[in-house]
Amino acid sequence: MPTVAAEIELPCPPAQAWPLVSDPDRLTDWIGGLHAVRYGRLPPVEAGRSFVLDHTVGGQRSRHPADVVAWEPDHRWTWAVLQDQLDVQRTTELSSTPTGTRVRLTLELRPCTAVAWLGMPLFLAEARRRLRADAARLRDQFGR
Repeated sequence: MPTVAAEIELPCPPAQAWPLVSDPDRLTDWIGGLHAVRYGRLPPVEAGRSFVLDHTVGGQRSRHPADVVAWEPDHRWTWAVLQDQLDVQRTTELSSTPTGTRVRLTLELRPCTAVAWLGMPLFLAEARRRLRADAARLRDQFGR
């Protein structure tokens, strides 16, 4: 799958950064275009749980179901959104560094149609721009 990534470093251990990057109710603070994360009684904090993303993509507001496909507290979590044209998998991964925590944000894009394949260069450029902006917002959020 075509992949884009962005990294930042936060001046704290992974256990301290984890709540900011994994709490569904805080994702709207740093993921651009995300308006709400909706879920049932329990938050989606383990593999197999589902939730709904209320977000704006390409200027259009929409809702998409998402599934948590990996959940490793203090280290990594991944969710997948399956759509008609393009499936997206987003991973947030934390690793210790001598001065804190490296946060790596990754988007994997899987085109589902020929039209989506043709648009892949544009999708990748937009995904790269959005991830960099998300990483900057995450760094700003941590400083608050």
